[in-house]
Amino acid sequence: MTDLVRIERDAAAVRVVAPAYTLRLRPGRAQLRLASPDGRIWSDLSLLASVDRSDAVDEAWEIPDAELVETADGARVRFAARSTAWASRVVEIDCLPGELRLRVHVEGDGRLDDVTLLGGRAVLANGAGGVFRSSIEAGALFVPTPTEPVQGIRSSVSGARIGVVGDAERGRLHAVFSPAPLCLALGRDIAPQATALPAGDWLALSVVAPIERMGFTALGYEPLDGGFLLRLSYEGRTVVRGAWTSPDLVLRPAGSPVAALTDYRDDVAAHGFAGDAPAGAAWHLEPLFCGWGAQCAYAVDLAAHGIVPAEAPPGFVLPEERAPPPISRARTCTTAGSRRWPGTASTPARS
Repeated sequence: MTDLVRIERDAAAVRVVAPAYTLRLRPGRAQLRLASPDGRIWSDLSLLASVDRSDAVDEAWEIPDAELVETADGARVRFAARSTAWASRVVEIDCLPGELRLRVHVEGDGRLDDVTLLGGRAVLANGAGGVFRSSIEAGALFVPTPTEPVQGIRSSVSGARIGVVGDAERGRLHAVFSPAPLCLALGRDIAPQATALPAGDWLALSVVAPIERMGFTALGYEPLDGGFLLRLSYEGRTVVRGAWTSPDLVLRPAGSPVAALTDYRDDVAAHGFAGDAPAGAAWHLEPLFCGWGAQCAYAVDLAAHGIVPAEAPPGFVLPEERAPPPISRARTCTTAGSRRWPGTASTPARS
């Protein structure tokens, strides 16, 4: 065990004390109290997790006390409740000097549906049942993907989703930046401006694994009644034969949302999951132009006026009666338009 992480035991609780955090584990509670070194609570983290199959929901029962053992790098928490869907299901948390790394391991066969971490479905010894969650103690949530309304930092009681399935429709804008960094961050206070990313006390929650194990379509932050859990949506597309282990969920303190993203990128690269980054170019730091709005305006002008500018899609012919032609917005994405639109203030068809 490293000198940077120590375990303290007394009659009431077991504590893990590290440079970046403290953990408190009490007998009879399927929770870990995570706090910053100054004692401010981040969350009572639920040790429950659910790994649903397409044909069966995963519910925990015979809830044991968590085990805490020393390791060469720090300590490990192991929580092995009985499962209704798997021969075994174990939640492990590696307690390292600067971070926590959580994963769930199951044994059995089936197709994965939803996987929830930091919360899940269970029946407790006192008869309470249903879905249990980690507590929300922080006030703010950083989400690194476009949302509506635009707000990089929102209230921690607002839901969030990072995924690859979506578009510009209501409730689906999160997929416009695809794939976004799989990194959220909890902060003590909400920022005064929608686009501000202030420094301060933050806790990053990131998902790290090789790309071949990233079989889910979305990562969801789901708050309810003062609690939250994280959901990975596998949608029946991952088949488990014998055993399966989830990607690591990394909980790491950070000095700002930007620092949280930087640490996440460094973590992915350090494990060899990111590939080689290309050399930087000057235009990487310049503004980006999105042609979607210009495409839409271009299509509207074509349909309304029956005009066929030089940049019209190859093969396009106006009907004989010159009725407004049905132009697909996608078909208006041309090389000529992409070169012209960034330098004009008006829509192409009217210039």
